[in-house]
Amino acid sequence: METGDCKLCLSTGIDLRDSHFLPRSFYALLRTPDHAPVHLSTEKLYSSVKQIKDYVFCNSCEQCFGKAEGWIKLMLPQIGGPFPLRDRLMKQTPVIQEPDWALYETASNPEINVEKFMHFGIGVFYKGSVHPWNNGTTRPYTPLAPEDQEALRQYVLGNANLPKNMALIISVDSLPVVWQAMIQPYPAEPLQDFKHYLFYIPGILFQLLIGDSVQDAYPMSFNGNSNHPIILRDVSHMMRDTAREQTAEAKRPRKLEQLTAELDAKGLSIRLGH
Repeated sequence: METGDCKLCLSTGIDLRDSHFLPRSFYALLRTPDHAPVHLSTEKLYSSVKQIKDYVFCNSCEQCFGKAEGWIKLMLPQIGGPFPLRDRLMKQTPVIQEPDWALYETASNPEINVEKFMHFGIGVFYKGSVHPWNNGTTRPYTPLAPEDQEALRQYVLGNANLPKNMALIISVDSLPVVWQAMIQPYPAEPLQDFKHYLFYIPGILFQLLIGDSVQDAYPMSFNGNSNHPIILRDVSHMMRDTAREQTAEAKRPRKLEQLTAELDAKGLSIRLGH
């Protein structure tokens, strides 16, 4: 432990836990007995068991995050295994069915915990807004205006609902094989002039849009619609292709290139959609 100021409850001079940006238990979903996860950045790719963490929150606030994280963990796909969240979602009939996507309402689905789902997503966005998480700068992953950051903090603490100028959009992957990866929150290109932030965990894409009238512009937002809709669509290809674009010039260790070639030669590489 270290002594410092908690960035959720704002207590000063308190013992801080070695907090994880994305939950520690999620990393087990990205590795096999023989292979460690591959870390991606615009500068380099490397295989490592390293986890992104730092002394940021006190024990009480860590427990606040953990209540939602435990439920989400049970919903995520194992490598080559089932996808519990998608299975629960598809037990009901979609309210909209299009060739490339479908919309499901979760308010009436007893197998989906709406409150924990939303608390987890907003919690991660808040974590990204208050700390750099050893990213090599003093700038947070998702810098927010002070009033927006405070709105997220009050929501995570259970003191207030999200304001009308925020829309959380949740998409679940429709592919048989999802991209087994995690991407920390980052500011994406604006959508209809709304500020746009997103992050990805295996099979689930969380997007946060901020701006006046955003819930009117996006009636399918999880928090702005009382039916708490979730979109079922191909998420993996979009996130994988984005990662490929951003890492096109990244350095790749020879060992990692050799491993990739060996997996390809053995036919062991996971191909999305198969």
